Amino acid sequence: LRLKHFRTKYLLKAVAERYVPHEVLHRPKRGFVIPASRWLRTDLAPHVSAALDNARFYDRGWIQPDAVQSLLREHANGSRDWGNQIWTLLVLEVWARVVLDRTMSADASLDELLSAS
Repeated sequence: LRLKHFRTKYLLKAVAERYVPHEVLHRPKRGFVIPASRWLRTDLAPHVSAALDNARFYDRGWIQPDAVQSLLREHANGSRDWGNQIWTLLVLEVWARVVLDRTMSADASLDELLSAS
């Protein structure tokens, strides 16, 4: 009953039809997008600055400081959405601190970036 005539979730949908409108229940799948760009511009902005706008990050030699500063500035003022790139750089720096430097524990909160910079 979980798969009937190549229709997935047949039983679940049969029961849900009593409670959920047909157009909602049978619409195409949609992805879930987190508002990372907004978070990086607001709540996570101090963490981003602490991780990416400091000598430790630049001294690795992986990224040109002027390019990163330009990304951060343009993203912060809303002239460009560099959310994906900034998120990738943030994850790279956290990984480097956990794995390479061992200055951050794997289960640490991002607040540790604020105190470590």
